[in-house]
Amino acid sequence: MILTKKCFYITLFAFLLQAFIATLSLEAQEKVSVNAPATPLFAVKTNLLFDALTVVNAEIEVPIGRHFSIAGEWLFPNWVDRIDHRYCMQASVLSAEGRFWFGDRMKHSSLTGFFAGVYGQWGNLDFQPFTQYGWRVNNGWAAGISAGYAHTINRSGSLRLEYSLGLAYAKADYRYYERILLTDGTYEIASKDEWHYNGSIFPVPTKVKVSLVWLISFKNRRGTSN
Repeated sequence: MILTKKCFYITLFAFLLQAFIATLSLEAQEKVSVNAPATPLFAVKTNLLFDALTVVNAEIEVPIGRHFSIAGEWLFPNWVDRIDHRYCMQASVLSAEGRFWFGDRMKHSSLTGFFAGVYGQWGNLDFQPFTQYGWRVNNGWAAGISAGYAHTINRSGSLRLEYSLGLAYAKADYRYYERILLTDGTYEIASKDEWHYNGSIFPVPTKVKVSLVWLISFKNRRGTSN
């Protein structure tokens, strides 16, 4: 199927590009002594669970002092089977989060260890998972709490893995639809029911993440280590 091949090649390209950038970063940072002070600027992230499902996503997190950070995330998959109308995954979801990092931060690298946070999300979704049925979500939003843990995975500390879970109160307008086979062999998408306005559920896991993190730092010889 053309759609599946396209998703595979785009996801593969994204992985290879990220691996190439991370390798360049690792080589550049390991030329500097691991004891050299560094000031963290921001971290670039991708949720590997979403990547495996071809849900394109990107996140940036900025440390504020030693105990706090703020993050912004965007999910933007846009896969549509326009021939047989058997599959659709289109979404635009924005998320903002504030975090508190626990522990003695003088003994931890920036953005590592245990954390807890609060977050909010907003977005739209159209999802039909290889069946004749699908559903649309408009103006969906969620507000909740999150917790997780992050650790370094290379010598220089620029690459990390982060594991996190978020539970939220969610609310959205939604409706179901059906793919109908017509007599001429073509397909038509028809609404299965009316819009359900302000449908809500609590608590619901709206964040399940295993993220690859690349920390961008500024090396300086006179600062204090972060």
